[in-house]
Amino acid sequence: MVLEETPNFINLSSTYPFNMEESQPGSSKGGNNANDSPKKTNNSEMLAYVHNLSPVKKSKRQVSYFNCNLQSQDQSFEAVAFKPELHETMKESTENKSPIKISGFKRRANYRNNQQQDIELNKMTKITMLSEAPFKYKSMKVDSPDVMKVRSILDNGYDRQMVSIVGHVDLQNTFAMKFNSNSRKKDIHFNDTTGSIPITLWDGFIDSVTNGGSYTITNIMVRMIPHPILSTCSSTLFNNNSKIVKPAKTLLPLFQKYCGVQSFESSKSVKCIKCNFNATVNPGANIFTCSECGVKSKYSSLPIYFTAKVKVIGNEEEVTIFHYQLKEFAAISGCDMTEDALSDAILNDEKTTIVVNQKNVCVTFL
Repeated sequence: MVLEETPNFINLSSTYPFNMEESQPGSSKGGNNANDSPKKTNNSEMLAYVHNLSPVKKSKRQVSYFNCNLQSQDQSFEAVAFKPELHETMKESTENKSPIKISGFKRRANYRNNQQQDIELNKMTKITMLSEAPFKYKSMKVDSPDVMKVRSILDNGYDRQMVSIVGHVDLQNTFAMKFNSNSRKKDIHFNDTTGSIPITLWDGFIDSVTNGGSYTITNIMVRMIPHPILSTCSSTLFNNNSKIVKPAKTLLPLFQKYCGVQSFESSKSVKCIKCNFNATVNPGANIFTCSECGVKSKYSSLPIYFTAKVKVIGNEEEVTIFHYQLKEFAAISGCDMTEDALSDAILNDEKTTIVVNQKNVCVTFL
C-alpha cells in the first residue's frame, strides 16, 4: 500500500505530545552531521522501522500532527508528521514491527543539535509498507533521566527535555477534556516537597492515577507554554511509591469557572473525506475542493465542525469553545447543533458554568 504524505514535517521527536510552537523533548539517538548533506533533499529513499509513535494532536494554530522515531539500517532519526491520515499506516508498522520505504523526504539539522539530522516529510513524500527489510527491528530504549525536584524545573525551565520526578498527584477540581475524535487530555496537579507543577495526562494515563497517589514518574516531558508544565508521552512510566510523605502545598488553580456569556462568535469548518484536511466553509459554494489532496466533495456530504469565541463575565480574554465541547453544551441545554441555536442557547443561559483552562479554552460545562 502506498500513501502520499502531504503534510509538512518539522522537528522530529522521540516522544509525544508537543505543539509545533513548543516542540517536544525527546532523546535524539544518532544521525549524520547535518552539514554533510544539503538541508533540503527531495530525491532520497530510506527503509525504516517506526518507533515511539504519538497520537494525532493539534498545535495552538489547530494544525494536526504526530511524531515518531525512524530506525534505518545504521542510525535513527526523529520525525514529525502534520498529515493525520498517515497515522494508521505508521501505527500498523509500529504494531507489526514491519518496515516501510520512505521516498522524497528532506533532511534538516536537528533543532536541538545541528550536528544531527532530522527527516522532514512533505507533499512529495511517499510511504510504502514492506514485508521485510535487509536489517532487523531493534528496540529503542529511552534512557531514564535523573530524578528532579519540581522547584528546579520551575526555576530552570528545561524546555523540551525529559525528566523524572517523585511526589504525589492531586485530582481535585480537575476535568478531562475530549481533544479530538481519538484523544482525551486531563490537567492535574503534581506536588513534591519543593513545589507544585501541572501535569497533562493523555488518553490511557488519565485513568491510571488516583487522587492523592504517590508516584515515581519516569520519562515525563517538560513544556514551556509559557510556564513549565509536564506532559505524559509514550515512554512515561508511573510507579507507585507509598513511602512519599504528602507535602502541604497551596495549589494554583488549573481551571477557572465562569457563568454568563456576553458575546458569541462562531466559525464553521469541514474535513476532507480523503486526507482529513481542515478548511473553512465557503458559504457560496456547493463543491469543496481540498487544497491539500485535490479531492472534490459536495459540502452537503461533509460533517460540519464548529468553533466559538465567547466573552464571559469575569474574564477579559476571549474563551475558545471547540466542537466537542459545543456538542456537550448542546446535549446539556437540549439545543440543536446549529450556529443560531447554539448562539441563542449560550447567550440566554444564566445557570451553566463554563470551565476554562489556563489557555482560555473551555474544557467542559457544569
